[in-house]
Amino acid sequence: MVATIGRAVFIGMPFAPTSLEGFIALIVTSPVLLLEFQAYVLAMLGSIILWRSALGYRRRNLSSAWEGYLAGIKDNIRLYPAIIIVLLGIAFVEAVTALFLH
Repeated sequence: MVATIGRAVFIGMPFAPTSLEGFIALIVTSPVLLLEFQAYVLAMLGSIILWRSALGYRRRNLSSAWEGYLAGIKDNIRLYPAIIIVLLGIAFVEAVTALFLH
């Protein structure tokens, strides 16, 4: 959890505008950033689901942490198509943005 918060802060720091031009560039590219951060959030959700399943295997009526881990992997397999769709959306929006900025 601490690493996730740290990653969000360190990803956001380089994008903090320090000039008017930087602010305008941030506004123009904000759809790309929003979609990209959404993919990060979904991946972090997958991590939380995996470890809640592994460490809380008794809540799922499983006999061991290994079975909980495997159940968490199965849950993540259902989540990753959404992450892939979001990443493809990022690629599309970034391509369109790059075409209009150059």
